[in-house]
Amino acid sequence: MNENAVADKLDQKKHKAKAIDIFNTHHPLLSQSLSDPLSVAIMLQKEGVITGQVLASVESASPSVSIQREILLAAIIVAIHSKYSLLQTFASVLCKFTGNIKLGTTIQRDYDKTFNDNTQMILDDESISIEY
Repeated sequence: MNENAVADKLDQKKHKAKAIDIFNTHHPLLSQSLSDPLSVAIMLQKEGVITGQVLASVESASPSVSIQREILLAAIIVAIHSKYSLLQTFASVLCKFTGNIKLGTTIQRDYDKTFNDNTQMILDDESISIEY
């Protein structure tokens, strides 16, 4: 494996760990407050975040919203383990449901802060430089 491939693999592991940390930070609130988990699951399945099998499990847990949440959140953490950027998709889907906008916005903000803030402006007396 060349050095770039090794560095990319390390970056992917770091990104995955950060995404999981973000999800875990919000998990307690999600497990208590996630509104309409079945509709969210349907949208997440359409977006490719969860499988049809997970959707079926969420559907069969009806009418227990707490069990639906539990099944859905367990599937989302598995998805994030496979591809960290699915956390952003999850946040985007949450924002499409009135009862989940605040949760989605908060997760999206944390995601953006962690993954999209690649540049920092550094001001000194003589110049402005951008660090990557």
